[in-house]
Amino acid sequence: MKTIPGRAFLPSSPFPLIAACFWLLGGPVSSAPIFTAGLNNSSLVARLDWSSDLGVDLVNDAGAFAANGSPQTVSASAFRDGRTISASITQTAPYVLNNQYWAADWTGLLNIPAGGFYGLGATASASGNWSFSVSPATTMYYAAIWSINAPAAIHPGFDVASVHPVAPQAGGSALGSFKQQDWFSFGIPGFPSRPTFIAETWSLDQNPPGSMLFSYRIAFSTTPIGADVFDPPAGNVPEPTTYLLSAAGLAVLAVLRGRR
Repeated sequence: MKTIPGRAFLPSSPFPLIAACFWLLGGPVSSAPIFTAGLNNSSLVARLDWSSDLGVDLVNDAGAFAANGSPQTVSASAFRDGRTISASITQTAPYVLNNQYWAADWTGLLNIPAGGFYGLGATASASGNWSFSVSPATTMYYAAIWSINAPAAIHPGFDVASVHPVAPQAGGSALGSFKQQDWFSFGIPGFPSRPTFIAETWSLDQNPPGSMLFSYRIAFSTTPIGADVFDPPAGNVPEPTTYLLSAAGLAVLAVLRGRR
């Protein structure tokens, strides 16, 4: 603590002041889920396929790793049959959504050029298992949403294996529940994540160039949740109130420093 003549005592570090500003404006601006979560990836893949006449398929795989919350991207690009084809997928997991839920995002782009004599295919996929710091007998709840933006001419597809059903429409949502011990009985070490995105042309297709933008998100809770959990800003992007509180705290600091 340092003394300023004619002023109240002020801490030498600014952080207590910022905390005090947040408290005066309505209390803490963040919290955390009541449980922890981990995601162990067995793969994160960008794959390009074509007829064997054009050579060996191209596969880029990040391999097995423990997700740490940071975005991780895998991409692939190739020139085949006079056309450039590419695939890219970014995984962000696990992260805290809305200060309450553990969540993950997969987003990316598949690019299939104009049709030709040979068909081309692009795939982006992730495979991993979730673990949660609760009893295996605890009922866990999830909400998932997805979006596919692509022309029909590149025959877009999306699948999440046995986790929950998906329809071929441009977007959708799914709700469900599970117990970790249920997956253990199948020999799976935790709740599986298996999003797979596909775009392809077929031999002699006459389609114009096309691209597929995709997104799949899933969140977990120990109480029932709905797809509306994704409505506010997600992930590590601060909500508007957070920006306002931060600005207020910094403004107070500027005034106090000016008075010094």
